[in-house]
Amino acid sequence: MPLKNGSGDIVAIPFLGGGISIADSDVNPLISTGVDVPLGEDFTVTNRVNVSFGDDETDVGLLVGVGYNFTLF
Repeated sequence: MPLKNGSGDIVAIPFLGGGISIADSDVNPLISTGVDVPLGEDFTVTNRVNVSFGDDETDVGLLVGVGYNFTLF
């Protein structure tokens, strides 16, 4: 659910998801969480943390990026 300010503008969109990670023929569960922050109509900043749970280890990854927003239809 988007977080909005007092005037109704979206200021952040948090997310949480799950999936699998595959490395060296090992398949492990993965949790991904983060937040997208719109920078006007054209750009969005994203921050994400991925955590994969293996048999002997836990891997953590961090992603920080900027995306361009466009409409296909």
